[in-house]
Amino acid sequence: MLDNYLDLMNITLEDMQSYFINIDPSNQVKLVSCFNIKKFKNMINDQYDYYLQLGINHLYEVNDYAVMEKELVMMNYFFHDAPAFVSVKKAMKKLVLGLKNPISMYRLLRHIMNLDKRSENEIEDAYAYLSRLNHEPSEALLALYASYDLLGAMRLTYHMTNKKPLSYAYA
Repeated sequence: MLDNYLDLMNITLEDMQSYFINIDPSNQVKLVSCFNIKKFKNMINDQYDYYLQLGINHLYEVNDYAVMEKELVMMNYFFHDAPAFVSVKKAMKKLVLGLKNPISMYRLLRHIMNLDKRSENEIEDAYAYLSRLNHEPSEALLALYASYDLLGAMRLTYHMTNKKPLSYAYA
């Protein structure tokens, strides 16, 4: 069953502890000793590189899309700007774009991509990818794209509906 996005993003202390116990069971006693989020975040930040590497390694071991989404939520919460994690997300994006399940693709992309910091080149790449499809993109994928480029999404929808070639390049 799909998790509600708001519930997924509402991270509690217990969620944090559970995640870090899962990636570092040897420090369970230390991880559950924190009783507030600020203290817990400070403890993780004190060993930032150690937990970043454990999180990345654990992310590579995940085989289930729902579990991977939860892992990405936690990794983004704690390590969103870490260059090593940014590199992992770039590599994952290419793999995720090849998924045949559009719902899983959308669910993972919303955590892999920095939705509030899209560059013009990435939007152009997304437009080029979607325009080359032999079928109409799923509603979820088109809605995600429309959140960045409404005009481009409207052109794609028109093109797919009327089966007419795109007459002008992305501007």
